[in-house]
Amino acid sequence: YSSSGACPPAIGVFSEDRPQCEAHNVGILAGLVAHPEIRQVVLVARYERYFSVYGERYLDGLGKVASTLRDAGKHVVVTYPIPKPPGHVPTVLAQYAHAKRHPADAIIERSAYEAENHETIAFLDRLTRDPAISAARPSDILCDAQRCALYAESKVLYFDENHLSLTGARYVLPVFNAALSETAP
Repeated sequence: YSSSGACPPAIGVFSEDRPQCEAHNVGILAGLVAHPEIRQVVLVARYERYFSVYGERYLDGLGKVASTLRDAGKHVVVTYPIPKPPGHVPTVLAQYAHAKRHPADAIIERSAYEAENHETIAFLDRLTRDPAISAARPSDILCDAQRCALYAESKVLYFDENHLSLTGARYVLPVFNAALSETAP
């Protein structure tokens, strides 16, 4: 596990405005490549945040990380965007409770999720055509054809306005288990 706050897994993106991210990511990437015993790497980011600032440059930097890891013999799992709630989820659910509405009625429209993440999803779809790069799509579990849940099975799935709660993370675990069980050629 390696992370640095507000430094998504991309290289060649942050050299001028966030040099600490570039240095961190280059160092972590070199360390992962140097250790053959590390066979699988999961990449996760809050895509809409970084795409809105850096656009295609961010996706290209993410692609460089994934291809470098793949070329080093790693099985890469890219996590697709997690649906973004309409606000701080505990507050949203409290408002629903106050209005005597069921918490399961608090949702994210699937069409809004797909529209907000269209470019990123298309990019990740192209990236995961490579057999050494697998997809983990939390939306496969969080969403049906029309809506994405903030609350399911009597549990709150987010702890704020964009992070899954521990319960939410366990809820989407099957997509990660499936992606990690795929093997690189």
